[in-house]
Amino acid sequence: MYQRRNRIPNFLIVGAAKCGTSSIAQYIEQHPQAFIPKVKEPMFFSSSFYQRKVSGDPLYTEAQKKLLVRTWEEYRSLFRDVKKEKAVGEASTPYLYLYQETIPKIKEYLKDPKIIIMLRNPADRAFSAYSHILRDTGWNMSFDRCIRLEKERIEAGWDTIHHILRAGFYYRQVKAYLEAFSHVRIFLFDDLYRDAAGLMKEVYRFLGIDEHFSPDLEVRWNISGVPSNRLLYRFLFGSWIMRWLAKPFLGAFFDDSKLQRWKECWRARILKKPVFTEEKRRELLGIFREDIIKLQALIGRDLSFWIQI
Repeated sequence: MYQRRNRIPNFLIVGAAKCGTSSIAQYIEQHPQAFIPKVKEPMFFSSSFYQRKVSGDPLYTEAQKKLLVRTWEEYRSLFRDVKKEKAVGEASTPYLYLYQETIPKIKEYLKDPKIIIMLRNPADRAFSAYSHILRDTGWNMSFDRCIRLEKERIEAGWDTIHHILRAGFYYRQVKAYLEAFSHVRIFLFDDLYRDAAGLMKEVYRFLGIDEHFSPDLEVRWNISGVPSNRLLYRFLFGSWIMRWLAKPFLGAFFDDSKLQRWKECWRARILKKPVFTEEKRRELLGIFREDIIKLQALIGRDLSFWIQI
């Protein structure tokens, strides 16, 4: 009975995207008292957003559509290997931004799980989303043009990563989660890279697992940037056919977890950061300023350093 009751999540990492959620999920997964499925971002609770006809979005391919978890039975099967882990959960970044459709579904199926929210300076998050788009599409497009096309792409139903500015207005998103669930913790990207060990102690404590466990914090996961070698990047992270062909060779040297770690180390080596000018950053902070001020009052944390240039 113990195992049956706990084979559904009791915590969710809901976003925001490009705020360190991949790293947090990986550091939780390392903990012997925690379980996170191998399927990254199952997005079950926001699946209705993705069950639509979309044309033109290069980041929403047929292969990705097949990976989408659409039914409760499929979702529960992700956790079939849970044994006696105390913290069982998953990470899907669209959950925060798509809160209006996601929250009712979470409450229907999971009732009142613990919620982890990661936030980042919205101007920096926007530029990281832009860099992510360049990374995975191969486009050579300016940041300004990407922003100008945002409304058009949203109306066309493109993936949420293209909602570059709109996703950074956190106030309403966070407020909705705080009002809907009993146990919500907000962590900052800034804290993750200032003191990752200290932040993970807080995360483990929040999840009710041994806070003295020391995860491997060396690797930063799913970072954004522009590949200096597009062919090598595509071989490691792009075409699933190329990855499938490479796996027997690489698998001879690495198990799955070590292989993923090795690939992320290579991602960091291959990617270069585009230039985010101070002028553009100042412009975006002007757009987000009012929302940041409301957010800091909501969560009770001084975010004035986000607004400073």
